[in-house]
Amino acid sequence: MTALRCSQTSSERPHAVRRFLIAPYIQVFGMRQLFPCWDIPHLKATFTISIKHQRDLKTLSNMPIKYNSSNRSLTAEVWTDFYTTPPMSTFQIAIVITKYQSIRISENISLWCECYSEERSLKFQFAQKIINNITLHLKSEFSEINIPKMDHIAIPNFPQDGISKWGIIFHTEANLIYDKTLDSVMRKVEVARLIAPKIAYQCFNNSEILDLLIVQNQYESLHLDSYFNMNPVEITNLSNINSIFDFPRYMKAIIILRMYQNVVTDEVFRSNIRTYVSRQMFSSVMSYDFWFMKNNLDGAYYCNTSLNEFLTWIQYQHYPVIIWKQNTIGSKVLNILSQNYNTTSYRWLIPLNLKEISLKKNNETCLSSYIMYARFISFPSDYMMVDIRQAGYYRVKYDSLIWDDIAKYSDDTAGDYERISVINRAKIIDDAFHLMMEHQLNVSVFWNLTQYFYSQETNFVVWYPLLKVFEYMSIIFPFFTNIDIMKEKFKELLENPLKTLGYDEHFKENELTKCLRQEIVKWACILERDNCEQAASRKLQQHLRNPETNPFFEKCSNLYKKCEKVRKITILYIKILRKIFIRMMFTTINILQSTQHISLHQLHLTIINRANVTLSTKNGIIYVLNKYTYTYSTNNLEFPLLYKLLPGLYTFKIEVFGHLTKKYDESSYFFRNIFKGNNVTFLIAPYIQVFGMRQLFPCWDIPHLKATFTISIKHQRDLKTISNMPIKYHSTNHSMTLRKEVWTYFYTTPPMSTFQIAIVITKYQPIRISENITLWCECYSEERSLKFQFAQRIIKNITMHLKSEFSEINIPKMDHIAIPNFPQDGISKWGIIFHTEANLIYDKTDSVMRKMEVARLIAPKIAYQWFGNILRITWWSYFWLHDSFATMFGEEAVAKSFNNSEILDFFVIQNQYESLHLDSYFNMNPVKITNLSNINSIFDFPRYMKAIIILRMYQNVLTDEVFRSNIHTYVSKQIFSSVMSYDFWFMKNNLDGGYYCNTSSNKFLTWIQYRDYPVISWKRNTIGFKVTNIWLQYHNTSYSKWLIPLNLKEIFLKKDYKTCISSYSNTMRLIYFPSDYRMVDIQRAGYYRVKYDSLTWNVIAKYSNDTAGDYESISVINRAKIIDDAFHLMMKRQLNVSVFWNLTQYFYSQETNFAVWYPLLKVFEYMSITFPFFTKNNDIMVIINGCYI
Repeated sequence: MTALRCSQTSSERPHAVRRFLIAPYIQVFGMRQLFPCWDIPHLKATFTISIKHQRDLKTLSNMPIKYNSSNRSLTAEVWTDFYTTPPMSTFQIAIVITKYQSIRISENISLWCECYSEERSLKFQFAQKIINNITLHLKSEFSEINIPKMDHIAIPNFPQDGISKWGIIFHTEANLIYDKTLDSVMRKVEVARLIAPKIAYQCFNNSEILDLLIVQNQYESLHLDSYFNMNPVEITNLSNINSIFDFPRYMKAIIILRMYQNVVTDEVFRSNIRTYVSRQMFSSVMSYDFWFMKNNLDGAYYCNTSLNEFLTWIQYQHYPVIIWKQNTIGSKVLNILSQNYNTTSYRWLIPLNLKEISLKKNNETCLSSYIMYARFISFPSDYMMVDIRQAGYYRVKYDSLIWDDIAKYSDDTAGDYERISVINRAKIIDDAFHLMMEHQLNVSVFWNLTQYFYSQETNFVVWYPLLKVFEYMSIIFPFFTNIDIMKEKFKELLENPLKTLGYDEHFKENELTKCLRQEIVKWACILERDNCEQAASRKLQQHLRNPETNPFFEKCSNLYKKCEKVRKITILYIKILRKIFIRMMFTTINILQSTQHISLHQLHLTIINRANVTLSTKNGIIYVLNKYTYTYSTNNLEFPLLYKLLPGLYTFKIEVFGHLTKKYDESSYFFRNIFKGNNVTFLIAPYIQVFGMRQLFPCWDIPHLKATFTISIKHQRDLKTISNMPIKYHSTNHSMTLRKEVWTYFYTTPPMSTFQIAIVITKYQPIRISENITLWCECYSEERSLKFQFAQRIIKNITMHLKSEFSEINIPKMDHIAIPNFPQDGISKWGIIFHTEANLIYDKTDSVMRKMEVARLIAPKIAYQWFGNILRITWWSYFWLHDSFATMFGEEAVAKSFNNSEILDFFVIQNQYESLHLDSYFNMNPVKITNLSNINSIFDFPRYMKAIIILRMYQNVLTDEVFRSNIHTYVSKQIFSSVMSYDFWFMKNNLDGGYYCNTSSNKFLTWIQYRDYPVISWKRNTIGFKVTNIWLQYHNTSYSKWLIPLNLKEIFLKKDYKTCISSYSNTMRLIYFPSDYRMVDIQRAGYYRVKYDSLTWNVIAKYSNDTAGDYESISVINRAKIIDDAFHLMMKRQLNVSVFWNLTQYFYSQETNFAVWYPLLKVFEYMSITFPFFTKNNDIMVIINGCYI
């Protein structure tokens, strides 16, 4: 670690300011790099510092400036002399040379920052107030210690935010910024805690803040302490000192100190600290130990032991659990308290305060290494519990009777819990949830407690642990079915507090009440509570009517930013249009059967004039549709008719107005507007195929229905427009010229779904890649444009390859649009592909693997152009198939682009590895979608890796020629059709006869229908001069039956043999001579693992050793798969460790193929993560040590 830090801001930053900091990062080497010294932490000295520097720079050090002096011959330079420091260690010295501006907070407190504008300075106002208040409090607390001045220095992107020296405090700039128009109220607490964690509550003049900090520290530390060592690190040499800062261990120490404070009383605790600090501050000798400054515990606890026993909390890992049991003896109750040692055998000194709730009686006692139990008598009518008071670093497990008493008391008092403190109420819920998750508490008890505790509760501190429960449980929602019951319970808990608090903030409310409202509203929206959307709509309308008096983002930021369901009615109105759009639409309809009503989809549109809604025939007959009904749940707009319409062609005319909206989950639009300099971009495109374009115009928004679209857009002349088809022409007139507007007309689209429509209005610059391929990006400098060169070449090569592959389908143009920080990188529409800008950038300084990453991110989107328009009435059931086709052909195109077939091998190995490992724990099969509201679950998980492997296995069985022929037929028949007439899996009747399966190819669907994967077990039994191989199929976690085509290879003779294990036969016998050694040849795919017997594993290892790296009989994919399977089986304890190490030793001694190395590199990653956490006796280390067996 360097002792001298010198940093300078980047010259690319506007208003760049030079700064030099000289300060030891942490107490390792002190100042030995600046000057020779006795750099030992406990040795202290006084320092008189003088600095020569340029006149236009300012200097800071630990003490105030004494005077400045200059020499006439050095007019551009000046000497700055500082007052002599008090005795201090070299580790406290700091020097700053800067051009930063100073903000005077008080007479001797300054904040230094890059405040180059008034707007920027305003963002530090809250931090200034906090710094002043906290400093005043500390000065009054430690009045005997004088710190003559304090300089706070805010540095952008400062990597070490924890540096605090005598008189100088360094901050990461972002940690001091609070913006009232954007940030939530809780941000104030965060800023305060970052400035002064232990006394942040003083600046708010609110004692509840201290309760919150205690509950937060208790919650976080106890949960972490269940899995990690939260005790301070024992440092034996300076080289290990950085480990002090690797983990937030000191949360535990804070709770222990508060528990200590509670025992010795606040007065004694503070007196001891003042004595301790004053004696040590300027001393070079440690003469006092804090823990020995009071001899015995307060007699009320009956512990009769010295206070240094409290050190057991720091010396022992984890924490105790207090077990409280009650036994009825006649008319009285015997209460017994004992320690449970969690994961250790330690015994802690535990002072306890017991409370009788209804009578407000307290009973103090103690558990220690020699006080095993605490017993006392109570009456059945008494409600007894542990009172945590200010802190308690343990959990309490009551017996069922006491849990019921606590729940009953909270129910009876109807929210008036004055006898149970805020901290205690929070701790009860936290302990109950933890015990429930550990299967030590019945689920019903936990729900009863939450129901009674929170029905009237409006204290944010008490809500904190339950909000953490919401966070914890919500993570698992996407992965489980039948979760609705839990969601309903969560909604019930939110109901009453939401009624009490409402949606509107009040000026005189304290900050924590505002925090609670924001959190409850957020979860109400996440859980799709109806009133949440209505409140958001009402707030938006208030803002639109009077933006000045109802500022939207200042008061309602959390309601809208965190409520995804509400976004569909906000962003475009606020940021972009400020006015509604008007749309006149003419649609030609072919009515096939007589009907007496017309029904369409529309969302958030308003009909301008009902009399102008008409349906006309080619003969001039006009029907006026001035009556209609609208169904909100289905977005159906229905026009009833007095007379039946006969079959024939009609023109439907309607004029509507509305606004575009932004929604990431289930809106009809993905809308994005980006401002950067003068660049602005509007995107109008369905995010996923849920609602199509019903928010832009009334339409038949059903996936399998297709139509042609003729799109025209009126826009400002300086903007460019893009849509699915090429531009046909531009037109304008005199009035439009004055307004600098123009019409852009596009060619008519081929038949397509509304979900494929996309419109872009932008100032981006086009980069012409070829005649009909263009890349649009923010290329405002030549240097920036160069970073897209590799992406341009990849886009061109991949498109050329795919056009030759699917030459029968013509896509007239492709526009690639690179958008900074684009949140959804998967949108690909007919003729338009959206990218996150960062995914297209390749710099020559990047690693070689970055090229492959960029290519793999681009390729599937281009390939999707040929598969994205294949839709049907049950299209979501086939989404996985189309997505897999796109990825599969995209990967092939990448390999062709790099002109390297080994790249495809690598893709196959990578997909196999990732999917098989995930499939051991998660369901990797495509999701079954039964209604549109569940459509987002398709995108929650990388399930399609498995589908790609299944398709490659299918390709291997059918032969590449037949497989590609089937895909071409499937695509060409469906892409412009509204009727699904072909099913891909039934396009060839039987599997290739070489596999002797004699079954139809649609049996391959079992791989998609059944979870997990099979394991092929190979056992070799010798019978006379021949060998019998018995094939067994067993199933990981399911009882499914797969159709498994197998290719067997005789290693030395290079013979191949094809066979099949079907759903009705899970064993197979094969007879051959003992000298033959056979194995499974995975070839290009195989979604299963292979478990050989020990003899065959040894033969494979021997072959790899004998051939010394020339493995022509074992393909690249097979070599990688053997190692992956062996490691998996070893970790499952189904393979001896020595066999795995032998295989790796022989396989990799001469191996230089990256694809073969991939699974072993993943083994390195997997094993290395566990090294810091395990001892020699651990299972992982036993496996590693097995290499020496």
